[in-house]
Amino acid sequence: MQRIPILGGRITWQQWRAVAELAEQFTPDTPLHLTTRQDIELHNVRQADVPVLYQELDRAGLDTYGACGDSIRNITVSPGCDLHPDDFDLLPAARLFHQVLNDQTAGRTLPRKFKISLCGLRDNRGAPYLSDLGFLIQPDATFRVVGAGSLGPIPRTGIDLYEQVPAEAVLPLAAAVLELFIELGERNNRSRARLRHIRERLGDEPFRTELDRRFQTLRKRQAWPSVPLPHGRSGYRHLYALQLPGGDLTAQAALELAQTAQSAGAVLRITLSHSLELYANTPFPLPPSLRHLTDLPCVVACPGADSCPRALADAKQIGIQIQQTAVFRSAGCQIAVSGCPNGCAQSAAADIGLIGRRKTLNGRQQECFDVYLNGGQGQSPQLGRKTETVPAEQIESWLQNYLEQSERREQITRLPNPAAAPDARPARGSGE
Repeated sequence: MQRIPILGGRITWQQWRAVAELAEQFTPDTPLHLTTRQDIELHNVRQADVPVLYQELDRAGLDTYGACGDSIRNITVSPGCDLHPDDFDLLPAARLFHQVLNDQTAGRTLPRKFKISLCGLRDNRGAPYLSDLGFLIQPDATFRVVGAGSLGPIPRTGIDLYEQVPAEAVLPLAAAVLELFIELGERNNRSRARLRHIRERLGDEPFRTELDRRFQTLRKRQAWPSVPLPHGRSGYRHLYALQLPGGDLTAQAALELAQTAQSAGAVLRITLSHSLELYANTPFPLPPSLRHLTDLPCVVACPGADSCPRALADAKQIGIQIQQTAVFRSAGCQIAVSGCPNGCAQSAAADIGLIGRRKTLNGRQQECFDVYLNGGQGQSPQLGRKTETVPAEQIESWLQNYLEQSERREQITRLPNPAAAPDARPARGSGE
């Protein structure tokens, strides 16, 4: 597998076409795969083809640096923040973060992976509360900063670090967090090696105090560039969201998308939820092979037992089955399916999260899912609440029943309240 980080989910049509053509050449029987951090993966690349693949990616202005391992992972950005005049384009800031922070860590080993997100005004779909550092832009062009969150078997969302950080101070702040992580991070036990584990070891307030000490020292030690914050462009409309089953898209479909959308002047954004978003000045029709993707519910699923040795359940197949069931198309919520407690689909933070496990029921061990409800999708500190464990073979009917009950509850709350009417009278026999 070769993972290609797409900074902020922004990719040109030339780059998109190049990746699709490489997939056709090197992995003809395997689709492109979108991750939950705005990356593209090519699976089943032969080892002998990897050097040539790298050369072709380089020609397209892409690489695999920081895609995996103990590194600064792909920096995520709210998908459409640059396409609304009342928002800020955060990609230039992401580029500066990428350059400066990777220079800072060159030759230095991180204890574990490190994730950064930048979130626009109109949405914070960068999942800041699930990141090591989340920067949320504010109307006055300062940032609210949250950090030290992560998921895994025991998830913890991030905490508020600073309410207001000016643009000229966000780089030394990020550098201070990385310095703290490198110096205090766990080196022997990888399950306790994320930034959030330093926070848990020190305590929230001592963690904030130690971070601020390092931040103020770095800020005074040298001059730091201010992150650029241009305003978004006007004239673009959000036309399509293409939800990809299992996060997969064939190379041929990817090429058809490029041919149609580029000629219409559209721009493409990779989201964090297995989908593509298309923006343009004027509407245009999609090719027939892609139209059905606009009508699918938002379902995110990890590879599960299909390819992961840790998986306890076939998350990907269950996710695709849910997505193709008509009753879920109008659900209006995100369903995340993970094959094991590591929760790679971010199930613990989803509207409806399913986490695979094995459980003995009726005297036999079965593939099951723990169900979590009402998470904040990483846009807030709220994690889902575990409700029950459902056998895999019953999960579709359970979801259908849950959504029907939820819809009935919403209908009841939307009913007019007679007591609010001006001529409301006590009901006969009410005892009033």
